[in-house]
Amino acid sequence: MVPFLAKELQSTLTGLLSCFIKREELAKIKTPLQLTKLDPQEKQIHVPLKHLDIGFSTKQALQKASEKLQENPVKIVEFKKNVSPYSQ
Repeated sequence: MVPFLAKELQSTLTGLLSCFIKREELAKIKTPLQLTKLDPQEKQIHVPLKHLDIGFSTKQALQKASEKLQENPVKIVEFKKNVSPYSQ
């Protein structure tokens, strides 16, 4: 089990980063060491805000919240701006 731990961790981190980092940048990463050298602060590798993946459950929760707050609905674009650490 231990020999496969690094690859599993790389796979998990790559999946998480794919929400924020362009897939073509992640495709270049072949080893866990290359993953550690990835600079998440580099703006050129970020996914554009309109393509930011917030997930199905989050979208559903925002829609339900918007229905409850009819006079001031929660907009998905605003949520993405607030939740993304790279949206500045």
